[in-house]
Amino acid sequence: MADGWKQYLSEARLEKAQALLAERSRRDQTLRLLDCLQFSDKGQIIARNEEIRKLTIFPSRRQAEEAIKKLEQLRNNLAHAQDILTSDSGGTIVQLCEFIVGQ
Repeated sequence: MADGWKQYLSEARLEKAQALLAERSRRDQTLRLLDCLQFSDKGQIIARNEEIRKLTIFPSRRQAEEAIKKLEQLRNNLAHAQDILTSDSGGTIVQLCEFIVGQ
């Protein structure tokens, strides 16, 4: 796929990733542009690229986008030490556990 994933992101999102890559390069960190994407950017790529999405459990772009939003919210709550059990993230955790157990 090389850089084919770029087509699934807006120019503004690519510019933000490029700015982060430039900053990390300035700090002598060896990374790829793909490594500098935000969680939501990676989710958009998965949701919008049918070939990649077929490797997931999401049959449609809409379902993938909804799940990614929930995962992003869970990630944010965890990163910011929010109470994940009483927030909307509790349902996401249950769904993830059910999926993992079902595998």
